[in-house]
Amino acid sequence: MIVAGQPDPFEGLDDRGWQWLAAREPTIIDGKLHFTSSKTNLVAERIKELSERQRKGEFTPNRDKDVLSEALETKEHGGHVRGVSSKMSIKEGFVRDRASYRSHSRYKDDLVAAVEKALENRFKDYFNTAVAEHQASGEVNWQMPLVDTQLVPRVIRAYEKEGSDITTRWHERNRSTRKPDTASTTAATMPSIRRSGFSQPCTDTEFHKTIGVDEIPELLDCPQKFVYGKPFLPDWAIAEIPWEMQRMHNWYMRACFLGLKGMQAQYPVDVFGPPIIIEAQDINFDFQDLHDLFGLNMIDVQLIRLWCMMQEGDMHLAKEKIGFLDPFAICEERRKHPLSWEDNHDNLAGCKTKKARDKKRKDEHLNAMKHVSAYIAHMMLKWKDRHYIWAPYHIGAHWIAFCIDVKMGHVIVYDSLDYPRKRYEEFIFVLQKAYHHYIKKGGGYNPDKPEEMTIRTNFPCHKQPAGSVYCGYYMYEFLRVLGRYATDLERVRAYLSYIGIRLDEKHLLAIGADLCRFILYEVVHPRSTYFHPEHVLATDDKFSSLPKWESQQYRSQD
Repeated sequence: MIVAGQPDPFEGLDDRGWQWLAAREPTIIDGKLHFTSSKTNLVAERIKELSERQRKGEFTPNRDKDVLSEALETKEHGGHVRGVSSKMSIKEGFVRDRASYRSHSRYKDDLVAAVEKALENRFKDYFNTAVAEHQASGEVNWQMPLVDTQLVPRVIRAYEKEGSDITTRWHERNRSTRKPDTASTTAATMPSIRRSGFSQPCTDTEFHKTIGVDEIPELLDCPQKFVYGKPFLPDWAIAEIPWEMQRMHNWYMRACFLGLKGMQAQYPVDVFGPPIIIEAQDINFDFQDLHDLFGLNMIDVQLIRLWCMMQEGDMHLAKEKIGFLDPFAICEERRKHPLSWEDNHDNLAGCKTKKARDKKRKDEHLNAMKHVSAYIAHMMLKWKDRHYIWAPYHIGAHWIAFCIDVKMGHVIVYDSLDYPRKRYEEFIFVLQKAYHHYIKKGGGYNPDKPEEMTIRTNFPCHKQPAGSVYCGYYMYEFLRVLGRYATDLERVRAYLSYIGIRLDEKHLLAIGADLCRFILYEVVHPRSTYFHPEHVLATDDKFSSLPKWESQQYRSQD
């Protein structure tokens, strides 16, 4: 307690400094602070000294490097802010400097400071050594030796050169240029008219980047567009992505050196059921698909199929009862393909008039819808003991996940962009027809409800940033068996309130790492589940080393 008439011992100290000292319960004698610990007394004196220097302009705080951290001579911990709160992050504790934590400028400053200190120490060593040699020889020559500029790390020298290529790339990959969509922003600000539990379109969220792999400029050694044999990403980006993706990239470079053009996995009957498209039984994907995965570009349907195959294995480990429909069999492009037939198409050869051709197109489109509906009904009957079925649906250039609870007659639409229902109304019609067929064949359902599934749209799931092409990665997250969406659907809202409404670049790269690991272990490895015995990896001796990527001899060549 400060006695009346005595000077305030905390006068002139900033908030963090006096709060840290007050928390140690000092004894105030003659207007001075006294602590039981001698170390705390030294820190208090150091705080007073630095505060006085700051007042005179001799010391300038820099973000979390303020009076308290300098007096303690230790860095701030990322999980709490000393002198403020044990549960507050650095970003929240230093509000005025929050903008600087969104880029690598802080890391750059730390590197420059560390190099400057190292150079200063090396300069002192040169100086002391030269003085000692001259004193020993008796010569009076105070010419200092030249400092070798090659001792300065190359990356720091490049950063110090403003306008250099590395500096430009550094800032470019840490600056988000995406702007919120005007329509989405307007919709998000409209008064809420939906029932409780339904989300408003929320697509104008900020996307946090740490590497910026989707905005890497055009480079000679790493072009933006896929070029066979060229790296997917520059070396500095490869070094920062997960190690599973690094291993996949090394395997790709070796495969290109040997002349491999693509990969093939066996069609998983246990996962997708009997194939309804004979020529599309196997999963064929090439290095262009992997290039898109590494660059966080649009995801091809074949990689979504691979993800479903991976989740089938995780389903058994988690002891979950989940089914996955083949995304290639139910996608909009396959169903509406007859409508895009040109007049000279082979299937329209017998149609002499425009009216006849239009009728042929509509009939084939209707047959395709029946085909898809029959496939879904068949899988509903086959998986009648499973809790729910995922339907990864590709519409235009967007991915939407339909979670089907057959027994209860519910469908939840997981859409990262909140498309209007009329955009996929035709697929809902196909689902309803499949459900009717399922009931007629004796499938279990709730008799208290009509023989029609209820559709819940605008579900409060993860929402991607407006203008982005990350819908495939959000689809991955929705389908993840060991994730919150699959294990407990009713707690999704609480989960999102904890982690936020969006996925940042770290999450997207983690998804890519999971898929790369699955490809190497379950598609490429000769003893894996989906290794194709008739693919060139198994039949051509030239590629015999590629499936053995896990061997010590192969790893030693990376």
